[in-house]
Amino acid sequence: MKTVDEYYEKGMMLCELGDCKKALPVLDEALKHYPDSTKLLEGKGSVLSALGMYEEALGSYEKAIEHDPEDPIGHINKGSVLCELGRFEEALVSFHITAELIARNKSVCLVRRDNQEHAEDENSLMKEVEVDPIIADTYNFMGIALHELGRFDEALEAFDTALELEPELSDTYYNFADVYFNKGNTLAALDKKEKASVAYVEALKLYTKAVEEYPEDALAYLDMGDALDGLGRHDEAKAAYKKASSLEPGLEIPELD
Repeated sequence: MKTVDEYYEKGMMLCELGDCKKALPVLDEALKHYPDSTKLLEGKGSVLSALGMYEEALGSYEKAIEHDPEDPIGHINKGSVLCELGRFEEALVSFHITAELIARNKSVCLVRRDNQEHAEDENSLMKEVEVDPIIADTYNFMGIALHELGRFDEALEAFDTALELEPELSDTYYNFADVYFNKGNTLAALDKKEKASVAYVEALKLYTKAVEEYPEDALAYLDMGDALDGLGRHDEAKAAYKKASSLEPGLEIPELD
């Protein structure tokens, strides 16, 4: 019989290759053998979410949380799906729980890192590395939820917190770009146009970098178009959207006047 990791990796690989529907039976079969596996339940939730089956994804994440309520990844995933369902108040609760769990785990792991000779095993040393990078994502999602609820000042605080944390806690600049873009949207909603433009420019720089590094990535062009549109550079935005559509036909593209 395959291990949890083998089932998980096969399912995730299928989904990454665009076969998320084929990934579901793989994970369902795995859960017959390992019904209490948080990893498999979270993996199934990710696949369901990728398929747009958000209610089902929410159920899978909630089961994962039941088995391991101290795992922040389950809570942030639950929050992101609740956002997709428009349930932003509930999402905020999940994001606050995520932040609290990470802060709690971080204090323990920092002690172990500074005193490596006292660590019980290698996994305890790696715990901080595995968990901490999602803290910036947590505040980014928190900001999105607050923005959708019209709590713009609180949203800005969340985005600023994410921007402070991101450089030291994430290996990718792409999420950093998303935070700038989301901050720009909130500033625009507050009619702070100049500050919004500054945020959009920073986002555009990073999205442009993504396009240069991944010229076949349709979503990179889509995001670049969104930033250009925020800056009022509509013709350039249309060109970016057109490129995104050519790379991935059927991709939902914003309509510009």
